[in-house]
Amino acid sequence: MSFDFTLMNKPVIYYHFDVRKFFRQGKLRPLFQTFIGDIARTEDDLIDLIETQIKLNFKSDQPDISGIFKYQDHANSARIYDSVKDKINSKINK
Repeated sequence: MSFDFTLMNKPVIYYHFDVRKFFRQGKLRPLFQTFIGDIARTEDDLIDLIETQIKLNFKSDQPDISGIFKYQDHANSARIYDSVKDKINSKINK
């Protein structure tokens, strides 16, 4: 869900209250390389980050993600449809 919010350019704050348990498997990359958004380490950090977002009127200051996601629009369905149609047409025209 956090990635959906990032795609919608909404601010995201992470708070891993159980960080040792969550990361003990070692399956994820380091904490600050894994999540796009602010990360609170303590409850006080979380409150400060929420207060900051309130003062910013919840305007996202997330980093540019265009290198991760090629398209940030509402045309995915049309692109998929066009791609499937082109594949079908290329097989018909062989």
